[in-house]
Amino acid sequence: MIGSHISNEPDREMGAGRVSAPRLSLVICTRNRSAQLVRCLEVIRKLHLDSAWEIVLVDNGSTDDTAEVIEAQKNSLPAPVKSIQEMVPGLGRARNAGIRAARGEIIVFTDDDCYPNEDWLLQIDKAFQDPGLGFVTGKVVLHDPDDYPISVNLLEEARDVPAGTYVSPYILMGANLAFRRTALAKIGGFDSNLGAGTRYPVEDVDAAARVVIAGWSGAYRPDIVMRHHHGRKEADVAALCRGYDYARGAYHMKLLLRGKPWFFARGIISLRWRFSWSSLAWETRGGMAYLRDRLLGRLSQTN
Repeated sequence: MIGSHISNEPDREMGAGRVSAPRLSLVICTRNRSAQLVRCLEVIRKLHLDSAWEIVLVDNGSTDDTAEVIEAQKNSLPAPVKSIQEMVPGLGRARNAGIRAARGEIIVFTDDDCYPNEDWLLQIDKAFQDPGLGFVTGKVVLHDPDDYPISVNLLEEARDVPAGTYVSPYILMGANLAFRRTALAKIGGFDSNLGAGTRYPVEDVDAAARVVIAGWSGAYRPDIVMRHHHGRKEADVAALCRGYDYARGAYHMKLLLRGKPWFFARGIISLRWRFSWSSLAWETRGGMAYLRDRLLGRLSQTN
């Protein structure tokens, strides 16, 4: 279990007196993409927030010059920076390391190939004025028009996810995602078996779903905007879609194993809106692989 390592309350610093933790922690995980990280941090410098905030940079076992880049960049960023290493690959595991290092009441995530709008943190903070909100996500648009239009979320209307309901994989992306700290503590953080670097890159949707099952609401807000500079071209799309389908199958199988057969059925029903034999085949393969891994004890115990 990882929940015991994620505090329900932000850490407090002691100086001349008791100092409150920052309102918000921005966590960016990176692995062997130092050039992308530099471009990302150039945009992060333009962010501002009326309350105190911090930046947590997680090096997920890089073998390039990422550590040197972080050290060179940290003093020029607009908020205090904490840099840590998580040597075992896997985005779910890296994000948990970031949560443990973070001190904010709200924990915000983006990726090293993403550029937020200047009001990004302000809009996230505004959303969390709702005390029942456990997570919020937002729009992800294409940064480079020459990239293939994939790995984006272009929904124009706000959407709410009531507590206890099914979380669709299509409503959120981990590149633009924030959680209330108490909600993450309740669910034990991200599933370290999931995320980029594992067989199942779906740690973001899984965490949001468990937060909603635990009693918080979720939301999509189109004014929380991120630009995604992924660099993918048409030749990359088929393999990427297979990976996404495979991961969605694992997500829905996990819901079934958690005793949520209706949520599992919702995932199956959703295939009718985008039906293809390839999607059906890869989601089935992903679901069965996750089930096999669970039965064989290949996955660590998680919530």
